[in-house]
Amino acid sequence: MIPVPQTELFVYRINDEGDFNYKMLMLAEYNFCKDNMEKIEKTAKNLYEKKCSLDEKDFPVGKIVIDFKKVEEACIRYKK
Repeated sequence: MIPVPQTELFVYRINDEGDFNYKMLMLAEYNFCKDNMEKIEKTAKNLYEKKCSLDEKDFPVGKIVIDFKKVEEACIRYKK
């Protein structure tokens, strides 16, 4: 949900992780995300739309959610 310039991303291979416990944690998180992908995407989209279209009076949770538009603009400026 946080925009990152493509140039700042890298491939992380769980199987290359040296710490066994951390590797198991990453596998569990990956499997959870994979199994719940539709719900996660739907929730993220809903949160994004509400934060961008409603004011804090109508969407109190918006007070603790990042300003997506501001972060997206910062991401675009970073690329330049």
